Amino acid sequence: MRRLKVSLLSLVLVLVALELGWRAYLFGFADARHVGKWGLMADLPPEALRYRPHPYLAYVLNPDFARGGTSHNALGFRGPELAEAKPEGVVRVAILGGSTTYDTGVPDDADTFPAQLERLLNEAGGGARVQVVNAGVPGYTSWESLANLQLRVLPLEPDLVIVHHATNDVYARLVPPEAYRRDNTAYRRAWSDDLRWWDHLRVVRYVGVQAGFSLRNSLGDRVRVPGAGEPERAGDLARNGPEFFAANLGLIAAVARHGGARVLFTSWARCPEKDREHAFHGAAVDEHNAVLARVAGEQGVAFFDFAARMPVDPALWADGRHTNAAGSRVKAELFAEFLRAEGLVR
Repeated sequence: MRRLKVSLLSLVLVLVALELGWRAYLFGFADARHVGKWGLMADLPPEALRYRPHPYLAYVLNPDFARGGTSHNALGFRGPELAEAKPEGVVRVAILGGSTTYDTGVPDDADTFPAQLERLLNEAGGGARVQVVNAGVPGYTSWESLANLQLRVLPLEPDLVIVHHATNDVYARLVPPEAYRRDNTAYRRAWSDDLRWWDHLRVVRYVGVQAGFSLRNSLGDRVRVPGAGEPERAGDLARNGPEFFAANLGLIAAVARHGGARVLFTSWARCPEKDREHAFHGAAVDEHNAVLARVAGEQGVAFFDFAARMPVDPALWADGRHTNAAGSRVKAELFAEFLRAEGLVR
């Protein structure tokens, strides 16, 4: 009995020493990336958190976030500060989308596609000053962009709303067919902070994250239904069609016009040479690009076939789906050319 007590006490002392040592590393020496991976979100300073929960959108950009050349303004959009009320003599363009609008492949705000588009449109001169709002949020599907437009973008009084979606809505179709519904609840869930008691022991949480029995701090774990959107479900695409994507596009066009804005749909481009991870992806994106063109015609809104114009040169791409700064410059030039030619920015 005495030996057992000594053994238990020794075990407790070892665990306490490991816990204290791990905490000393996390809070004294580890960088924000490692703290974010193995610690709790509460362990990070506000400026290190890219996202925060939202009651209607699951999540939005955290206005306090700042890392290197990337920052969010007080209204929760990537880029410099802007007034919610549109200033006199300003033409506002708002771009809805996911990470390819937010531009995760570009570390500096000034080099993102929306920022470069704003500079190009203003360089032409001879008219009102143009302000381009980067309303893209990584991971957003057309469901989130529809709500984002109504709740957060229309108050900015945009004159033109550009819809730049396709790929994230592909993954929203990778769910059990019997659960695939108009409300997208088979794919998206409310922000989850489902922590267990052991997560507060940081050394145990480290093991839990590595072994998969603790909730990770990744965005997908927080707001996506477990198992949904996985490439292994690619066979569901045949049964889960793009009809909800098409419906969302129609509603986005209607809401934007109701708010007094013109609307532009664009196709979505990729670099096939760098996008070989999931074989189904290219065909599914092509299907969604066709939907974008069709719904644009049905709604009587402008359509820019960006995918047909964007070069697939790997030097312009950070990966198969996100452009780098040079690629974002080319992207901005193509958009600026189209907007001027079609008279969408006057």
